[in-house]
Amino acid sequence: MEHHIDADQPLLANDSNNREDVLYESSDEPAEGLGGLFIWALTFAAGISGLLFGYDTGVISATLVSIKTDLSGKLLTTMDKSIITSCTSLFALIASPLAGVYADSIGRRKVLLAADTLFMLGALCQALTPTVFGMVVGRSLVGLAVGAASMVSSLYISELAPSHLRGRLVTILALFITGGQVVAYIIGWLFSTISGGWRWIVGLGAVPAIMQFIILIFLPESPRWLVQAGYVAEARQVLIKVFGSNSQAAYKARKVLRAIEEDVADEAAQLSHNKANSSFRRALQNMAELYSVGGNRRALIIAMMLQGLQQLCGFNSLMYFSATIFESLSFSSPTLTSLAVAGTNFLFTLLAFSLIDYIGRRRILLYSIPFMIAALLGCALAFSHLRWGPSLSSFEDDQTQPLSSTSSMPVVILICLTVYTAAYASGLGNVPWQQSELFPLSVRSLGSAFATATNWGSNFVVGLTFLPMMEVLTPRWTFVIYALLTWYQTSKIILYYLTPLLVLDFITDQMAVIYQFPVELIERIAIHIDSDADLLSFALTCRGAASCILSPTSGVWRARFNDKYDAGWKYTSDALQIEYQTRALVLSQHVFTQPKETEREHLWLEVLSTLLTETYMNKPGDLRRPRSKNLLRIAEAVQKTNFLSRPMVRDGNGHMNPSAEYCAVQLCLSHMCFDPLGPGPCLRSNYDITEVYSWGHETHESLVEDGEIRLDTLLHIRNFWQRHLLSTREQSFATSYEEDVLRKPREWLRPLEDPIPVMGYWHGYYSCIHPYPTTAETLMEWQTCAGHESEHDAILMSLILIDANRTIWPKRLDEQFPEHDLLCPRKYFIGSEGFEGDDSLHYHIRGFFQDIPETQGGIYGWMRVCFVSYLLSEERDGQDEPDASSWEFYDIQNDFDRIYGFEGILLPGGKIMLGKYFDLQFEGEEDCERGPCLYWEHTSMGNVLDILTISQSIKDPFLTCFSPPREEQA
Repeated sequence: MEHHIDADQPLLANDSNNREDVLYESSDEPAEGLGGLFIWALTFAAGISGLLFGYDTGVISATLVSIKTDLSGKLLTTMDKSIITSCTSLFALIASPLAGVYADSIGRRKVLLAADTLFMLGALCQALTPTVFGMVVGRSLVGLAVGAASMVSSLYISELAPSHLRGRLVTILALFITGGQVVAYIIGWLFSTISGGWRWIVGLGAVPAIMQFIILIFLPESPRWLVQAGYVAEARQVLIKVFGSNSQAAYKARKVLRAIEEDVADEAAQLSHNKANSSFRRALQNMAELYSVGGNRRALIIAMMLQGLQQLCGFNSLMYFSATIFESLSFSSPTLTSLAVAGTNFLFTLLAFSLIDYIGRRRILLYSIPFMIAALLGCALAFSHLRWGPSLSSFEDDQTQPLSSTSSMPVVILICLTVYTAAYASGLGNVPWQQSELFPLSVRSLGSAFATATNWGSNFVVGLTFLPMMEVLTPRWTFVIYALLTWYQTSKIILYYLTPLLVLDFITDQMAVIYQFPVELIERIAIHIDSDADLLSFALTCRGAASCILSPTSGVWRARFNDKYDAGWKYTSDALQIEYQTRALVLSQHVFTQPKETEREHLWLEVLSTLLTETYMNKPGDLRRPRSKNLLRIAEAVQKTNFLSRPMVRDGNGHMNPSAEYCAVQLCLSHMCFDPLGPGPCLRSNYDITEVYSWGHETHESLVEDGEIRLDTLLHIRNFWQRHLLSTREQSFATSYEEDVLRKPREWLRPLEDPIPVMGYWHGYYSCIHPYPTTAETLMEWQTCAGHESEHDAILMSLILIDANRTIWPKRLDEQFPEHDLLCPRKYFIGSEGFEGDDSLHYHIRGFFQDIPETQGGIYGWMRVCFVSYLLSEERDGQDEPDASSWEFYDIQNDFDRIYGFEGILLPGGKIMLGKYFDLQFEGEEDCERGPCLYWEHTSMGNVLDILTISQSIKDPFLTCFSPPREEQA
């Protein structure tokens, strides 16, 4: 047999360490048959590890679509499927390096026996478990077994087989893997229609393990390990069996044994010289040799790159989820359809088995990869003609209308996947498992262990991310990404083979010119680059630019941060770089409101919360800008989402349970919600009308409890007003809200460090409903009296508030407005409430502000606002208002013609108040009038003139009884 070593295999390892390889090949007579029955029997026994490997990777495809609600009494979620699938790869990753160490210390055969024990335990655990956690444990045990067996079995074969047969025999291991996958799909198809059949599917994985365990008891160890352990006679007998079909078997066995003994003696001498006699020190010595010797290091890099490419091309996602994909494509029997993929894999692996020693490893690999990339892109193109649902189970025929002939797209996808599988099986599916040929015997087990660990690490990433990528990125982009990864990694491998180091040195010398540029010049150029993507491209042009731009101490980061955000002064240089990059990454995502917050949405809210908090800050000495840059960034982020237009959504049970962080961020952005040019009105389903009107409660429900604001209730009120102020379909408040363009809620201008002035001019609305509905359905239908024929049109109210002292507040009102564990002092005010368009109607105001010291939803700066709006009874007409320093009413029913209480929250920034009002005279009665209120500070230039004009028209005695503070007079 002619071998083209120079053409097909680069000289990766030291030739001096491969004596037995040469002796295996040197023979005066050609090998008889294919190496003797002993070799084939031994290969079959070790190949059962591949069968178990293939069975446990292929069986999960049919299992996932058959479990239904058998585990934990619920349907498996996407994350459940991903974890159940990928935990096998994770524990295989853990096991494969350990298996390499133990293969050198206790022998290859014993490691395989231990792996068989784990296979049996894992299969039984999966078959008997009633929970998802138990399934994960069983799959993890199988992962430990697969990781150990996949590494040691190829090592076991390579050390026993003659080199002229090694390519075929190691390919037989890949053939067993693909055969195991075919068997898994067949069994999955046979048991898929049986109730609880998936337990039989996973449980039958114990049968091959039992079979291999029994066979391995009667098989020998590899001759190299036997010589290394001092069993030279046993090693000679094993080698004679290896060459048993050859007339010169004993002669060849002696020559190969002598070569192995010389290698082991050289290693022992080195270990003795370095005083490394223990197994652990020997492992460290082998590791040092693997990394320090150039040929070994090059072999390790190529082996790891090939194993990574084998998994990151995405093939095992088909093995794990092909039934799930075909089920979503509406194939009548997805498990049977998946058998086409597994069968193709098996047949073309068999083809590769017969051709690999003739064509060569590298040639068959490079010829097959272009077909893989083309097939992946074909799948992406076919999927682009299908409309993919939000989950893999929501692919509906009536939604899959392509540009042309969509009904044929599933068949096109099946054909592309079959071509992809055929190309994979021909080259990439088995060539990386020839990894043991790349290493000399001294580091073969350790190098194989690292390469196999790379395989399982990549396998874990693919298994964990495939379904989420299909849901988030859509199948089209998922397959495009796999195609790009395959092309990129292949190009890297080719370049690693072919690119001379001198070319790299030449390029480095040419690019080194930029090192002569002053750092200040590079930073100044970078500062004027607009987009972050262009900045990164400039930084990656060479190491000189990267060291100047990407360093945390670079002035580029502070300049870019200050250009886009407020409060850059509060960050150190290191923290500022991380903060800028985090914000750029998070705010670029499109996050949409969901019933339950995801980790991605939570991170997005954290960044918005940080931006809001910084907006309230003001560095001493800074000029106040007309608009916060942070608010501009927030506006850019939220306009890409439904965050403000659909501020709360219901889950499957009709509940809305937003987190405190979510509510706080929403409320602080209320000025955007009330902007007529903003996100627009929300839906009625985005708030609970019973919360807005306290329906079902006989007494007033406070918005503050134990020092905490009921943010969710406050958000329901905000959403109610967002609906009714902006939606003309409601025919309630939108008409009057649109009339005055200038007087709208605005963003804040003052930082929280400045005291919020109590004196001010406020606009607002209140909503009532009468008669009070007896059912929640009626309340949902009516919403408000505004706009009804039996009521007046909605009108805009005005409040004038003036600072006052404690004596204006009657103590009897503390029963209706208790402290609620708020230890901050109250700030009292008096004022008048008027109605635009009706100068004759006004009410007196007495109330207080009170700081809420604790942060709410991670944001500080909230204030509680309580006041009463009243008109004295007719019996006291003509009398002056009582002296505020001693005023106490006696009978709330008789002393007032009307008295309403208001409790609300002044949002951070001091511009908007949200809350509820209630009739104090009829509180506790079923038809007590109550409802939501909204007020916002009027900040026009004519504010003072407005106050004076309205105060004169209303002739409120309070406005003359109390003088404003000295600084207000000034």
